[in-house]
Amino acid sequence: MNLAEIIDSQAVLPSLRAQNKKQLLQEIAHAAGKLTAIDHRVIFETLLQYDYLARPVLLQRGERLRRKALMAAERKTLQRRRKDVAARTERPQKRVSSR
Repeated sequence: MNLAEIIDSQAVLPSLRAQNKKQLLQEIAHAAGKLTAIDHRVIFETLLQYDYLARPVLLQRGERLRRKALMAAERKTLQRRRKDVAARTERPQKRVSSR
């Protein structure tokens, strides 16, 4: 199956540039409005609502990933400290001579 069979080539915007997210959503809405019979303002409002609703979920995922990374770093630091302490406190064993 070819990608062109699924997505119309006019729906792909490879050179789209925007100064911010709002402008990006407006440009996407204009392009989608040209391809469909839906008013671009309705598409833009829907995109804004979706972005507003999806943002907390994405922030929660980002926070979980950040916490995981911090916990992994703390774990590595603790392991290094334990090895350092063990190396400093390790005493050489006395050799027992058999005479």
